[in-house]
Amino acid sequence: MNSIAKPPQLKHQKDLRKGRYSQTNQIYHITTTTKNRRPIFSDFASARKLIGTIRKSDDLNFTKTIAFVIMPDHMHWLMQLENHATQQRIIRSMKSQSAKAIGMPTWQTGKLAILAITITQFVKMKIFKM
Repeated sequence: MNSIAKPPQLKHQKDLRKGRYSQTNQIYHITTTTKNRRPIFSDFASARKLIGTIRKSDDLNFTKTIAFVIMPDHMHWLMQLENHATQQRIIRSMKSQSAKAIGMPTWQTGKLAILAITITQFVKMKIFKM
């Protein structure tokens, strides 16, 4: 019998997906890590390629980026979904396009946190623009 083995699931991985839904104009905080926590974004050129991917999502009116932080081995992205885009599609596209631009497998599978932000929470955030 030919069967394809499923990747091992982390103990509480399915709990991260509970209540996950996509809603236009909703603000989300996305956090994702690099494969094996490699410090890929210590390289300035790789970080710029990721930023280019985020900007492209905004240019195509799929997202409206409010803020992002790129660390050597992970990123945080505060964004608003636009034009009926879905979290799944946006994140898959960002990961795929940035990995292609960087030229190597970049992202850890299954390591993703998504938090929906209410307007009240957003107003309480202190976001500084330079």
